Amino acid sequence: MPEAIPVEMELLETPAPAPLTQRSASRTRNSKQASPPTAAESGTPDMVKESEAELVAYRQCMESRDDLIRKAKAAGLTEVRIAQLAGHSRNTVRAALAHRGK
Repeated sequence: MPEAIPVEMELLETPAPAPLTQRSASRTRNSKQASPPTAAESGTPDMVKESEAELVAYRQCMESRDDLIRKAKAAGLTEVRIAQLAGHSRNTVRAALAHRGK
């Protein structure tokens, strides 16, 4: 039977962590030197409403994009050609074709 390791030998001594640079310290979550939130991060009520409206418009644009991609495919264009003309990847075109208004 192997010999038991004494408890005091089980603990590994770890070296002290390297000091952070000023820049690194400002990026840590719990840093006291972190920069205050910007106006966009603090989100005034008007900014929140504007952002929500933009996101809704974007969603509607994306839905019409998928319809346009399906229409182009039905017209006989290849997925590669649709991707080239629309400026999207073939995977995006494939996803739009598979989506079908879910």
